[in-house]
Parts: sequence; structure tokens; C-alpha cells
Amino acid sequence: MEEKPSFNIKYLIIGVLCTLQTVGVYEQLVNIEPNNCIMTYMYETPQYIPIKLPADFSSNFSRFSLHVYGEGAQASAYKNSKFDGQPVLYIPGSAGSHKQVRSLASVAYRKSLDDDSNVHFDFFTADFSEDLGAVFGPALQEQTDFIAAVLPVIQKLYLTAKPIILIGHSMGGLVARGVLAAGVPSTTVPLIVTLASPHLYPLLRLDHSLQAYYDKVNVFWALERSEGGAVADVAVVSVSGGRNDMLVPTLAAASPFSHVTSVTTAVPGCWTTTDHLSIVWCKQLVLALVRSLFDVFDTRSNSLHSSKTRLTSVFDYHLLSRHSGKRFVSQRHRRQLKFLPSQKWVVKTERQLEHTFPANAPHVYLLIPAVGSPQNKYHTAVIRVRGLDEKEWVFACAASHESGTPSCSSGMNLSKRGRLLGGTNDASLGKMVEVLLPALVHEGYSHIGVSVPPSEHPVTVSVDIYGEKERRTAVATPRLVSSFKPTVVVQTTTARSLVHNIVLEGLNEPWHSYDLSVMPSTSCAVNTSNGSPHPQLWVSGYTSSANAIAPHRIVGNEYVYRLEQDEIAILPSADGNSGTPERGDLTVQLLLEHSCLYSISVRASLQGTFSRLFLLYGSQVPAFVVCHLLLALAMQLKSVGDQRHCPPVLASILALTPMLVVPFVKLSAMALKKLEIYNDQQMLTDSGMDLGVLPIFLFLTWMPVTLLLSGGVWVGVLVAGNALYSSVVRVFGASLGAGEIVADLALTGLSKVPAIVAVALLAVAYSTCGALALSLASLYYFVTLFDMYKDYLRKVILKMIPRLQDETPPQPPAAPAAAAATSATSSETNDTAKNPPAEESSTAPTPTSSSDEVVITRKVVPQSSESLALHLHLTLLLLCILASLLQLPTLITWAVRVKNGHSLLPEDPSLYPSITSIAALAVLWQCSPVHERKYYKLVGQVVHFLAVISLLFASMSLYRLPYVVAVALALVALHQLLAPAAPQHKEKTN
Repeated sequence: MEEKPSFNIKYLIIGVLCTLQTVGVYEQLVNIEPNNCIMTYMYETPQYIPIKLPADFSSNFSRFSLHVYGEGAQASAYKNSKFDGQPVLYIPGSAGSHKQVRSLASVAYRKSLDDDSNVHFDFFTADFSEDLGAVFGPALQEQTDFIAAVLPVIQKLYLTAKPIILIGHSMGGLVARGVLAAGVPSTTVPLIVTLASPHLYPLLRLDHSLQAYYDKVNVFWALERSEGGAVADVAVVSVSGGRNDMLVPTLAAASPFSHVTSVTTAVPGCWTTTDHLSIVWCKQLVLALVRSLFDVFDTRSNSLHSSKTRLTSVFDYHLLSRHSGKRFVSQRHRRQLKFLPSQKWVVKTERQLEHTFPANAPHVYLLIPAVGSPQNKYHTAVIRVRGLDEKEWVFACAASHESGTPSCSSGMNLSKRGRLLGGTNDASLGKMVEVLLPALVHEGYSHIGVSVPPSEHPVTVSVDIYGEKERRTAVATPRLVSSFKPTVVVQTTTARSLVHNIVLEGLNEPWHSYDLSVMPSTSCAVNTSNGSPHPQLWVSGYTSSANAIAPHRIVGNEYVYRLEQDEIAILPSADGNSGTPERGDLTVQLLLEHSCLYSISVRASLQGTFSRLFLLYGSQVPAFVVCHLLLALAMQLKSVGDQRHCPPVLASILALTPMLVVPFVKLSAMALKKLEIYNDQQMLTDSGMDLGVLPIFLFLTWMPVTLLLSGGVWVGVLVAGNALYSSVVRVFGASLGAGEIVADLALTGLSKVPAIVAVALLAVAYSTCGALALSLASLYYFVTLFDMYKDYLRKVILKMIPRLQDETPPQPPAAPAAAAATSATSSETNDTAKNPPAEESSTAPTPTSSSDEVVITRKVVPQSSESLALHLHLTLLLLCILASLLQLPTLITWAVRVKNGHSLLPEDPSLYPSITSIAALAVLWQCSPVHERKYYKLVGQVVHFLAVISLLFASMSLYRLPYVVAVALALVALHQLLAPAAPQHKEKTN
């Protein structure tokens, strides 16, 4: 009775994880927050005027250039070499354009005209020919050297040398810090502003030069930022884009070297998330940055403020804590306010109230008692105003009753304690202040006052006074397994309340993602058409007083706010002691509408969690795919050694389990930590991104990617091989100036002498680029595998049709003895044709006799050599393709330079792994794998060890993967070249 195949739970787990991860990828790449940035516009034609550089620049930096941005009269002055403003140098990021400076430069120019002041800025911009600095490390050092060289050139354009402000986008921010590490003094660059710059580590470690550059810059800043160091007086400002920036997460942009670290959702007046490119033109952010630049300029000295404290205070005000005006003044708010008792005073004694003053009403002072009954209900007062454009609007005073109505002659100004509130229109924009009442009463104050002068719009004042233990709910964050059921935080909020503070206990991992749902009462149903005010969720940084507004979406009749660690992990100042974000319970504040009741719940977001996992660990996909293929190759080699049979790569991948590699990785990481040998697993642990089951999860989740890649390449060999071969023939023929027949014959001849092809590819690697040579080798390998498959298929068909092998020309009559011999031979041939050696047949016994025993020699032919070669070569081809893809940035950089007439790379990180791989392929192409070799199992065990190495040292340092692949190819090649033949298997029978 035939046994039915048993159900394998592993496949179900892989399918579920892959499905969930696909949902996470969709959530991360497609289902993003709407872009609420306003576009910036130029009022005059933008011009990028080239700056003449010294002659030696043409030899050292022939691909780079320097420009200055100008409009109208400003451009004319620049063309006449008139520079008298404050110089600012914009440094673009990876593949960035020098023209990205136009938003900042145009808004700054327009502001200088509108203010009618002598303060203006000259915006210079560097053109790096759109180099891929994020994935090609040598480009960063070239850019750094260029910036360091042009700074003196810019200073010489002025009558007296001026300090230069550096503004860097993406990798340009890292280059700006690298300029100081290159020896530029802090007096030349006292201020650096970075936009969406990954400061601590590269997001994709695709070559060792990139990691080396990061190490050099960060080690320099760590050593020199203390008092008396080379960068002790340099102010660094870092701004990230928030959730919509899929390239540089907020955690990656946070830096212990920054004195002001903000996210666009926390910038007053911006309060929106930006993607990686829109951060340079988002008008709300550009306005805040330009105001900061004008405020750091000292009109008395006609230069930047020399105090780092002043520089950081200005940017902190505009990017984090602005509570009133659009200009920073150290003593903007008077400590004491004076009032006239004859003015109109209104007293409101309710603990919760909302009062609207009509437009153009007389000046009114609203007083709220700081003490009342019951006394325990008077602990915190929250006051919110809308429609009020008054800078000094809230105060505390000791009221007198001389005129019958309580009034004040003076009061302590509380306006500086307030903060601006976001909103979609003038009706929802406002200010808010929180005051601890016992502290005011202890200082002798009896009332809190709100100044409401005449206004063009109605002014609404809302007050909420509550006790110490009210308006606060702590809830343990639900686990992922309970994500389908919301956890109720507040059944119904207190009537007429303005705030509710929620403590989420346990939101302490970078992959955590939660949805906070706020459902209003029926009388305050969700309305998206009129732009009416809605609840706002404000999130505070763990180690910062900054408050970021959480974007929301409307789902049915609920406001849903996504809470993730990127929104809250704002690092402390560079003057602090810690460089790592603290993690723990999270407190969020929900601002409510006075007339509404709300129900609040929280649930773990399944799609958000997997979106975070993709964002944090998606860069490790290549390492796990290589690990899968190496394990599959090891399984194939061991199977050939044990059973003389090589399974297909797809079957080998499906047979893999995490236990083949994960325990070895964990144990090795522990041992290496004891030996103080740094590895990628330790890197994950140090960054707080390590999970106990992370390798198992990633191993299973990304296995379908390996299957799709393997299946796709195999289908390509079967289906597209002929078309690709024809295309190669046409291209080859056109390059030779010959016809397709000649090209076909030439390629056929080359396929017979792969050593010549390998030598040519090695010459290409040394003369051009290693990545190009390996890509061509992969293409040649693909075409060669297609030819192998055609030959294999032809032999299979011949075996399936025996009569094609039996056809012999008719023979003339022969002598009897000869006829008998011929008949015997013919019979043997027919028997062989009727029973050909199948691919899966096990033995072909040949008995021999002796005087005392019978020895049966079994010729083990479980699989044809052609089938063995196909399966092994397909796995090796997949490894070559992956190595080529990992070196694609180097190839693109080389191609762009060739296009621009600059063919030489400053450094080729792909050279050594490529030439090693090509040398190994030369042997493999020449010596096709066969069963009759020893040590297959031993080589398989070494390849298995390489799979462990790929996760241990290359899961994040992807530039090591091509070396691992090259070693694997070299091992298989040396085995095929040097391994002795295996002895025949014999069975002795008495």
C-alpha cells in the first residue's frame, strides 16, 4: 500500500511568515502617511552660476564642480564676483543633485528682500555628478576631500574670510562631519545642519570602504568633541523625516554628536512627516531652517554668533520648542507683566470650561482660581487658546478685590512654558500651557490669567483643572498574539476634559508597533470634510523635552494613531553622557475637544510590526539568501558523497531548517564575545536590535525569496536561455562587425575553451572593474548552463527512444561462426537498448567466480553525470548572480564614470572577490563535476561552515558576502581539480 506523504508544519510556518512579511513590505512601501508638505516656489528664474576653481582641481577633482545659486539681481551680482553675504555650502547626498539647494536658497533670498535688512546668505552648492555615496564608499572620501579643498576657495571670494555653514542632505551630512575629521578647523565650519543623514552606521554595508569611512569619522568625533577638542566648538543640528522616510529611519538619523536632534513631526509649524527627498523642499521645514539661519547671524558683528550655546539655542527654539514668535530673542518674554485695574477682568470659577470671545471684542483678562474646593482636585491646570495671536498671553498673579471684581496689577509671565499646537486650519491652530497649581500657590499666586486682546477672529479659551491622579491611565501594551483584539485604555473620558495622559508600559523594542484608537461620541462623529478640530496625540522623547505630533488616519468612526519607536527615540544633546536612546515605558498625551467624549483603546499592529521588521532587518535578506544557497550546496555535496546522487537545488532548499545553522551561529557569537572578536551578531546586540528568535524568523521568512530566485533562474535557463543566447549572438556579432553565423560559431568555440573566456574576464577585471567581469562571467555561465541543459535533454530523449540507437546498416550474409557471434552481439545490444541504465537505477552487477568465493562488483550509477553537473552548476550560478548583485553599485559607479569620460575608480572593492570567483569558475567550466571523486562530504561540511560564517560576519556587513561566495566556489573548484577518484563499491558473497 502506497504511503501518503505526511504534512510538514514547516511549510505552513514559512507560508504564514512570508505572507505576513509581504503585508509588512506593502505597509512600509505603499501604505504610507500622506505627504502634507507644501511645495516651495521660485519667484525668479533660478540660476546655478559656476565658481572658477584652481587649475589643480581639474586633475584631482575633474568630475566635481562648485556653483552658487542666484535669482534676479542677486545672480547678476554673483556673475560680477560680488559676494558680501554669509556663505552657506549645500552638500547633496547619494545620487543627489546640486540643484536641491534652490528651496533653501530661494526662500532665504526672498526673506532678505521682505525684511529689507542687510542680512542675506550666499548659497553655494557642490556638484558630485550624482555619485552613489551611500553604497560606494570610495566616493565619500573623494567628496570629503573636494569639500575640504573648496572651503578656502569660497572664503577667498570675500574681502575678509568668513566662517561657512555646511548643510548636508543624506550622506552629505556625514560628509560635512567628515570634513572636520579631514583637518578643517572649527573656526572655518562652526555650524553643521544635516537633513535625513544616517550618522552612526551605513544602512547598507556594501563595501569595506564605506564602513571604514564611518569608523574614521565617528571615532574622530567621539575623541574630539570634549572640551578643548577639535570639534568642541562646532554646533551640529540633525533633522530626520519621520515615518515616511523609508531610506533613513529616525533611529538611524539620531546622533550622539548632534546638539539639536529633531524630527519633522516635532518641528513647530511643520508637524508632518516627510520622505527622503521632500525634506529638502518641504516649505514648513524650510521656513523653520531659514528663520534659524537669520537668527544665528549677528548683525552687530556682521557674522555668525561665535557662541555655540547661542547657535544651538536658536535651532532648539525653531526646531523643537518654539512657543510664540517666529524670531528668536533671548529675552523675548518679560518676567513680570503690568496691568491696569481699570481694564476689563472676567473671573471663571469652573474647573472645566470653554468660553469664546467674539471677534474685535475689547481687551479682556480672564482669571481662573488656582485654589478651590475640593482642594485635591486642584493640582494641574491645562489652558488652551485658539485664534489668539498674542505672544505674552498667560500669567499667574495674586488678585486683589478692591474694586469688587478680582483684578491684578502685575503677574508672572507663563507664556514661555507654553507650546504651539498643530492643526489643519486657523480654527484648529492654537497654544497650550500646563501649570502645576500647588507650586504657584506656594509662591503666593492666587489666579491664572489669560490676556485676550481684540482679534480679527473669535478667540476660544478652554480650561481643564484636575487632580494629581486624574487624567492618567497606565496600560500594559498587548502582545502581538492578541493583535486582533483591542485593549481598552479608557472606556469613556471625563466630560469636558482637555487632556488624557496614557502610559504604555512595555513599548521598548525597535520593532514594536501599536495602534491607538480614539472613538468620539455620537455627537462628535468623525468628519473629514470641514477640517474641524480633531484629537491630537503628542509623543515625548525618552531623553528629550521635545514633543512630536503623531499622524493619524481615519478608520470608520475612529481616529487611529500609529505609535512606533522611531517617533519617540530622540537622542539627548551631544553634551549628554549617553549616546544610546533609552527605552522603557512611553507616555503620550491626547488632546481632546472640550465638548466631546471619547473611548480609547490600543492594540498591537500586526502589519505595523512586520513593516518595522522589514525596515530594521530587510538589509539582511542577501545574507540569508546566500546562507540558504550555501546550505543547499552543502547538502548536494554531502548527498553525492553518501548516495552518489545530487538533489535539485529547489528540493535542497525545501529540506533546510534553521537548526542547521542557527545554533552554531549563537554558540559561535558567544565564543567570539569571550575572545573579544567583534562580529555582526554582536553588532546587533549592541544596537539593541537583537532578538532571541531573530535568526530563526529571518531564516524561514526569507526562504521563499531564495526559492523564487532559484526557480526564476531555472525557468530562465529553460525558457529564456535560447532567446538570451540569440541576443548575445547578435550583440557579439555587431561588436565584431560580423554576421550572426560567424558570431554563433565564435561563441560555440568559446564555450569549448572556457579557460580562454576566464583569462579574458580576468583581464577585464584588472583593466576596468571587477564587478563588470563577474557580471559577464555570470552571463556566460547562464548561457553555458543552457547549452548543458540542451545536451542533457538530447541524451534523455535518445534514451527514451531506443530504436534510434539500434538502427544499424544491413549486413551481408556471414559465415556460421561469424553469424553466431553477430547474433550474440545483436542480442546483447537489444537487451541494453530495452533496459537502458536509468538515472535512478541503483546497480549493474557483474559476477566473477573463483575457487572459494563469488565476488559481485556493483557499479553504482544512481545518477547521470549530466544531471549531477546541471544541479551543481545551477546552485553555483545562483551564488555568482548574488555576488554580482551585491557588487552592482560598484558596476553602476564605473559605468557612470565611463559615460562621463572618467573610467578609473579610486578603489575597486569588487576586484579581489571577483578575480577569485572567476579563477574558480575557470576550473568548474573546464572540469565538469562527476560522481567518482572522493571527499564530497568533507567539502560539503566546509561549505556548511561557510553558511555559518555568512550569518556570523556578513549578516549586516554585506561586503563580506562576495568573499564568502568566492571561497565556496574556490573550494568546489579545487575539489574537482585535485580530489582523487573514488573506489568502486564491492559486495562479497561466500
